[in-house]
Order: sequence, then C-alpha cells, then structure tokens
Amino acid sequence: MGGTMLVEIKSFRELTAIQKYLAVKLKNEGFAQNTIAQKLSVTPSCVNQYLSDKRGNKIPLSEVADKVSILFGKLKKGEKTRLLTMLKVGWEE
Repeated sequence: MGGTMLVEIKSFRELTAIQKYLAVKLKNEGFAQNTIAQKLSVTPSCVNQYLSDKRGNKIPLSEVADKVSILFGKLKKGEKTRLLTMLKVGWEE
C-alpha cells in the first residue's frame, strides 16, 4: 500500500515523547544508538538521554502509543523519517 500516512503531532513535548519511545523500541530490537540517532534525525547524545529517561518523559506512552506504533513500523523497515524531520524544522524557526 503506497501513499503518505499523516501523523498529527500536537507539540514539541509530544514529539520528544514519541522519539523517546521510538528510541526505546528500536534499542529493544537490537539497533545501535548511532543507528537510532540516524533514523530519528537526532544526535547520539539525544538518544542516550532518551534511553536513560532524562528526556522525553513528560507524556506517558499510553497517550502516544498509536503514533509510536505507526512510526515504528516505518522506521524498522528503513523508511525515511521525513515527517519527524519536517516537524522539528517547524519548531526551529
């Protein structure tokens, strides 16, 4: 099934929570921190903070589980994270 799947992310806090849970899931699947950083378009130190629960822990997984599940499937298959990157660019202006 082709096409674009949109995932609405409401705030920067929600974005960091989603990235944190994605990092944890990818780590549990055996991905190295540098690979996770590349997939999420963040630095390896950011991934380290996600994995050590120092960042992205303001929103419980239950609130973003559906979004994490959708994005995790795409990341695991090696698809680009353009959506996450575009959202981050919007907040950096």
